[in-house]
Amino acid sequence: MVKRPVGAKVQNEVVEKKSHYGVISDVRNGCSDSILQTRVQLLAETCLTFEDFDKCAIELAKYLLGKIVVRITENGEILTGRIVETEAYPGLTDVASHSFRGRTERNQAMFMPAGTCYVYYIYGRQNCVNVSSKDEAGAVLIRAVEPIEGHSIMLKNRNKKVDASLAQSLKSIKDVSNGPAKLCQALNITKDEFNCQPLTFSRSTETGSEISVVPKLFMAKTEEGNIPEDSIVVSTRVGIDGCGKEAAALPLRYFIKRNFYVSVVKKTDSIG
Repeated sequence: MVKRPVGAKVQNEVVEKKSHYGVISDVRNGCSDSILQTRVQLLAETCLTFEDFDKCAIELAKYLLGKIVVRITENGEILTGRIVETEAYPGLTDVASHSFRGRTERNQAMFMPAGTCYVYYIYGRQNCVNVSSKDEAGAVLIRAVEPIEGHSIMLKNRNKKVDASLAQSLKSIKDVSNGPAKLCQALNITKDEFNCQPLTFSRSTETGSEISVVPKLFMAKTEEGNIPEDSIVVSTRVGIDGCGKEAAALPLRYFIKRNFYVSVVKKTDSIG
């Protein structure tokens, strides 16, 4: 069963659709603003704080597994996905990190406080999303997510002509978000909108609990807590061979064991 964020209870306006991998929910058009706002607030109450992000890249990469990426669209639609794969980039000590040679206009988010969103382009205009860590100029790349809510919208964003209610094609469904650029397209995470923006937000100073401003992109905890160490596979990072053999051999990629949405499982990975 797909794990839901804390408080993300299914309302009457939500249709649950069984697929090959648990239950996927989609919000119907016409869902009232009050119900959507209530659900957003429930998600926001479990959002990750600065203290949650204030970890070294390696620790943060493992900590983020199982957490929920929440995307609120311009139309008020809620898209969520469970993080199932990450990569650590410890910053100035890591030749594969964008920040290794110092601060530039492109990588400035890596030098900002932990919990800052770092979005960069690959292959021209494809986006990849990261979050800055406690290390000096460190960050964690989000490599894959498991769709939870808004699956049909993600399919549309990915230009996938698949009947989401029937989930007829396993390859196409998996292909929605099993890669860093794919998940950004599915969730409509762009550099123009989110780069250098905080993934944390403030609460009311009067009550200490009321959410003052809910951002369009944040991360949330789940009722299940952190992923156990024995359920995390440690592997080498993907696509950095050009940085040299030493960097390519570092075990700085982490993913949830046997999760369908992991982007790459190498022959050398110990799944157990």
